[in-house]
Amino acid sequence: STLPQPGSSLLLGIVLGVKENMDKTFFDDLRKTGTLHVIAASGMNVSMVGGFLFSVLTLFFKRQLATTLALMGIVFYAALAGFEPSIVRASIMGGLAFSAQILGRQNLPILTLFLVGFLMLFIDPPLLFDIGFQLSILATLGLITLKPLFDQRIRFDALTTTLSAQLATLPILLANFGSFSILSVFANALLLWTVPILMVFGGMGALFGIIVEPLAKPFLFLSLPFLIFFEGVVHIFAGWPGLLSIENFPAVLGVGYYLLLIS
Repeated sequence: STLPQPGSSLLLGIVLGVKENMDKTFFDDLRKTGTLHVIAASGMNVSMVGGFLFSVLTLFFKRQLATTLALMGIVFYAALAGFEPSIVRASIMGGLAFSAQILGRQNLPILTLFLVGFLMLFIDPPLLFDIGFQLSILATLGLITLKPLFDQRIRFDALTTTLSAQLATLPILLANFGSFSILSVFANALLLWTVPILMVFGGMGALFGIIVEPLAKPFLFLSLPFLIFFEGVVHIFAGWPGLLSIENFPAVLGVGYYLLLIS
């Protein structure tokens, strides 16, 4: 009620994953630009936010402290999303994978990720066919394995983070949603850095809104410039061609893609 539309719905989606009140036109623009995940409170979002926070924090702090702060950011995000089962699952998975980096073992995050995934499937085998679980595993794996390779050649952390996660999840997105924006990598690179900021401002606004409502408004107004920037980038990219649509994504093509990616 404090912010104008579609900014208020966008902030509500980023913070809590609530998108029922979002304008349909803006919702379609998010889908076209491949940025719909920011309002889905998904495992992929947890992984990308955790990876982005870690990338930024390592510029100012030692690796161990940066990892610890990134983990706190993941827990904070899970709390804002209401500790939904899918978010808790993704937060545990991403948190353990990132925490393994504190020990400085390059292969330990991968082993930890597979161990967590195995334990989850052992407890609930049908989880293997859950899209959120698949995106959580693959997005986190992409951040662990692909991002260091991109970081050696590209100095733009937001670009390497989103590129790693999207390359690792591309077949899953095509198989389940039938469309993928070719420009989504660039759109996400321009927008990803705003998500943690909006989560903090939105989270503080929600927290103070529960305690004393007038105290929430300054935090919400601070988020307004970032929301306007987000909306502007989405509208610009939504108007460009480049939406790849596939009605039936062959499984053998997905297997071949991942074999090439592994090699």
